[in-house]
Amino acid sequence: MEEIRFERGFARYEIDSLRMAFEDFYFCVQRNFELSTSYYMVGLIYIAYGMIDEACHALTQSRILGDLDAQEMIDKYCKK
Repeated sequence: MEEIRFERGFARYEIDSLRMAFEDFYFCVQRNFELSTSYYMVGLIYIAYGMIDEACHALTQSRILGDLDAQEMIDKYCKK
C-alpha cells in the first residue's frame, strides 16, 4: 500500500492536487516508507501553502535522512 500511495503522491503533486498529494506522502511518513523523499515532498507542499516553519521541519528531517536536495531548499527557505 505504501508504494502505491508514494507513487500516487507524485502524480497528484504533478497535477497540483497538493492536498491529496500531502495525504499520500504523509501516509508514507507515518509508515516509515521512503522517509527522506516523503519528508522532502511534504516540505515542498508546505512551502506551496506558505507554511514555512512546517516546511523547514520536514526538509530538515529529509536532509538528516540523507536527501541532499533538501539542503538547497533549506538554504532557500529556512535560513534566517
